[in-house]
Amino acid sequence: GLIIVGGLGFLVWNDLITQIPRRHHLQLHTKVVLSATGLLLVLGCVAFFLLESDHSMAGLSFGERLLASWFQAVTPRTAGFNTIDLAKLSHGGDLTTVFLMFVGGSPGSTAGGIKTTTLAVMLLCTAASAHHRNGCTLFKRRLTDDLMQQASAIVTIYLIAVICSTILLTAFEPVTLTEALFEVSSAAGTVGLTKGITPLLGNASKILLMILMFGGRVGGLTLALVLWEGRP
Repeated sequence: GLIIVGGLGFLVWNDLITQIPRRHHLQLHTKVVLSATGLLLVLGCVAFFLLESDHSMAGLSFGERLLASWFQAVTPRTAGFNTIDLAKLSHGGDLTTVFLMFVGGSPGSTAGGIKTTTLAVMLLCTAASAHHRNGCTLFKRRLTDDLMQQASAIVTIYLIAVICSTILLTAFEPVTLTEALFEVSSAAGTVGLTKGITPLLGNASKILLMILMFGGRVGGLTLALVLWEGRP
């Protein structure tokens, strides 16, 4: 519960507290965050339940697997707790966790990642482009071009950072691609999950992860804008 609350963001909780008692309409931001969060939680839980039954959750009862799947769907997007052995995750479970860490929480929250609103905007823009439509609408509200460009910039920055850092980590350390991608995504998303290799990394790799954690906490677009504005 605390992980979900922290991942929703202060803006959402302020809107829920002030608008629902007065029966006013919720802000567009709140609607997007709640919808995206609910969808990610449900799909993540189903994915882990199906993928990990014969791997990290082997030997657990139906109820234990369901609870472990729900916990594992919640924690990668902002926390860093785990109730199963992450080293035993299947490849599908690894990729699902990496995706959830990449998305992260919501704007104004304690989480990192590209944020749920960015994911929603990107998916809508992709759907609109596939159907040859100009512009995107969300809950009957038209999204501005600036918003779509900002979402594209955030995703691009995070993708470049994760891919380049994964390449560097595999060059520095005798680790598998899956292990490198997992550690890098966890650092960039400021999650804190690990497959147990972080203490064994060299100084260069640890510095790389620290830079990713700092950049992930500040925010990819914010960091890029600060660096750009600092140019002569």
